[in-house]
Amino acid sequence: MNLAFIVFQQTLKMAIFMMIGWLLYKKGKITKEGSASLAQLLINVIIPATMINSFAVEKTPEKMKEFWICLFLSLGIQLIALLIARIIFAKKPIPQFAAAFSNAGFIGIPLIQACFGDHAVFYLVWLLIILNVFQWTYGSMLILESVPERGAEERPSLQSLLFSPIIIAAVLGAVVFVTGAGGRLPSLISGTIGSLSQLNGPIAMIVLGVYLAQSDLLHALTDRTLLITCAVRLIVIPAVFAVFLGFIPVNPEIRMALYIAGAAPAGANVAVYSQLYHADYASACRIVTLSTILSIVVLPVMIAFASLLIH
Repeated sequence: MNLAFIVFQQTLKMAIFMMIGWLLYKKGKITKEGSASLAQLLINVIIPATMINSFAVEKTPEKMKEFWICLFLSLGIQLIALLIARIIFAKKPIPQFAAAFSNAGFIGIPLIQACFGDHAVFYLVWLLIILNVFQWTYGSMLILESVPERGAEERPSLQSLLFSPIIIAAVLGAVVFVTGAGGRLPSLISGTIGSLSQLNGPIAMIVLGVYLAQSDLLHALTDRTLLITCAVRLIVIPAVFAVFLGFIPVNPEIRMALYIAGAAPAGANVAVYSQLYHADYASACRIVTLSTILSIVVLPVMIAFASLLIH
């Protein structure tokens, strides 16, 4: 089946889950605090379990080669995104953050699971680590630029980054893989981790649906800066990714998996960091929700374009 069509089907499913979250919030069945608890469940349990699950494979020379290839490709596409966002939004910190960092965890992972299977999450581990590191360093600096009167406010500590669930899961998964234990995990453990990983897509989209219910989309559709931000995140940066990855002579599945994750809409952390530093939280939420809605149509088109270059 055509990859773009698979992605289109999957994004429609995601839209349905988002509508469930929207309805639950509008009907008072889930609160803002309740959605925050679900987001914590995702960050602390489900996404880490998904990452560990991707390492539960037999160690082979080919897999080790893929492990290091993914490091260099992930670093390359993230630096490209940072450069383009910096050029276009040099004096607009929040749009720059939103354009530079994709929602590789909440949206990229379930899309790649649907397209290639659970094993393909293995390709994203380095990208998720790099995203977290750059968001903690460069990203937090950007948000603080938008609130100069609070410029001395402390960022999350280095300890909180190093001991974040995603970093711990990546290290633990890598140890499991490198030691060769990944293919020999007891069925009870592998089955439990696998079941948790299947929750990622539905719960992530329900949380985004609650964000959507709190956003003024009519205002967003008339905000020129916001629309340009979405265009850069969903069209300009993915187009450059496609050209870059098209010239790399490695496994097309690896390149396409990283492409899909890198081409995902704006990551939710732009809203999280904006709230943390008392920046323009409402604007950040609108970027996340609008780019996610637009990605339902735009992402399959961009994947069809990328497929012409990544064979």
